[in-house]
Amino acid sequence: MARKDFDEHYCLAIYPQGRWKKAYEEKLVSSVKASFLKAGGHSDCETCCTCPVCRSFEEMFDPTAPGGYDQVCGLCRPLDDLFRTKLGKTEGIILLSHFRPVAPETMAALFKDKNVKKVYILNLRKKKTEELTAAKLAAMPSKVISEKDYPQCWEEPNTILEVRRKEYTGP
Repeated sequence: MARKDFDEHYCLAIYPQGRWKKAYEEKLVSSVKASFLKAGGHSDCETCCTCPVCRSFEEMFDPTAPGGYDQVCGLCRPLDDLFRTKLGKTEGIILLSHFRPVAPETMAALFKDKNVKKVYILNLRKKKTEELTAAKLAAMPSKVISEKDYPQCWEEPNTILEVRRKEYTGP
């Protein structure tokens, strides 16, 4: 599959509560990646855990600093830009996957951490022939939900979900 041919992108942007130290941020990224791998059912697979090519299919990656086997395609950069805009001046974490959405188990693990205020999720599915410009991405519908509502709409395609901690969503 050519890099330009990815028709699915699963995006996760983690918005911090306060400022994170670099060591904490690295630990959180590692934890999210481990949870994502476990939710996909590959955490105990000898091949998936040791082969860098297999791991690139099963892990989330940072689109600005991909690993040697992570395939950054032409849509990864505009998606990264879109989520950087969502984060604003806050230094959050942005991770992408081409192959698997962010499961409710990963979200539950994230919200156990009191330093995570909210998370943006996008399960983008498009036709291979459809071209998505930055303007089309910015015009995507968005929806604000509570973390408790995430399991019901975790696979909602082509809508940017802003998932907030329970204490920030009101009654």
